Amino acid sequence: MAKTVIVGGGIGGVQASQILSGDKDQEVVLITNEDFLPYWRMRLEEVVNGADPSSIEIHSQKWYEERNISLIRGEAQSIDRYNRLLFLKDGESVGYDNLIIAMGANPVRAPIDGPQREYVLRNMREAIELRSALEEGAKSVAVIGAGLLGLELASGLAKKYSVKATSIESQSSVLPKQLDPESGDFLKKRLKEIGVHIVLGSQARYAEAGRLLLDDGREIDADVLISSIGVRPDVALAREASLDIKRGIVVDENLRTSDKNIYAIGDVAELDGVSFSLAMFARDMATHVANEIISSSLSLYIPPLPSTILKVAGIDVAVFGEKDGFGHTFHKGNGRVKIFTEENTVVGAILIDAKEYLAKARNAIGKPFEKEVFE
Repeated sequence: MAKTVIVGGGIGGVQASQILSGDKDQEVVLITNEDFLPYWRMRLEEVVNGADPSSIEIHSQKWYEERNISLIRGEAQSIDRYNRLLFLKDGESVGYDNLIIAMGANPVRAPIDGPQREYVLRNMREAIELRSALEEGAKSVAVIGAGLLGLELASGLAKKYSVKATSIESQSSVLPKQLDPESGDFLKKRLKEIGVHIVLGSQARYAEAGRLLLDDGREIDADVLISSIGVRPDVALAREASLDIKRGIVVDENLRTSDKNIYAIGDVAELDGVSFSLAMFARDMATHVANEIISSSLSLYIPPLPSTILKVAGIDVAVFGEKDGFGHTFHKGNGRVKIFTEENTVVGAILIDAKEYLAKARNAIGKPFEKEVFE
């Protein structure tokens, strides 16, 4: 029986353990460095807003027991690659035939001076601490970053705690990684209509006593300060083991690291210079690696077309493919559809409050552009 050890209890680690546990010839060990059962990290905002931590668990304890998945709560500290041993911080060691590193990423904190605490939201403990701070009577919240999590936090906290919430973005548009500037401006106007305050093109510099000072001289009310400006792959374990690292852990077309018995998936992996920060990639990579281990054969990993479907303050936002090329905009009531083409081939789409066009936009990717489909 082969033994696979998975380091990381996020969506990728759980997906890999589920597939591997379905093979009677596999012994599966899943290691998480939290005291909680693996949970949906993208739903941490629900805990901040009052939900019980157990409500966002991916599976129950019984689920792991029924599948003979050994769930270990501990922090991976080092790897003895020669003897195939993983050492935990408490001194315990776990042997492996295959090791999957699915440790995700660590939050990047905004470089803000001053005595006020800067919260981040990346794990359950932080979510519970942030909720406690808000329940102490905060009247204002400042969120650094107008990305997916930043906007969701600002809008959700404003609604739940009746605080004045401001989202501050150093770039000139909201959701700068997902939207083109025109779509960002459109979404900003919609957010303003429902009471979400957004400050663009400024950086926070100093925070104290419920106030946040920006580099352009403006002052923002901030009883609670939250940083949501991105993440950095957690490569500490790989670095200690002398695996090849750039920004993330370098993997080949089979998702193997520089050690053929060690794989890396999700946020922590880097393939052809590209990092993969969406949950869809973590799940897809996990499926690929697990099936590869079961079949004992190597196969080429081809990343799926990137897509994001979410609600931002109750506004439906969907992004497919690339936001490069020529843009074709179609207004749909209070919403809009923007299709991107290169040489008349659809390469991407952005939909804001136009979910009835989701299937059409997704199916159009890679095909000749047909204007009448979206009119």
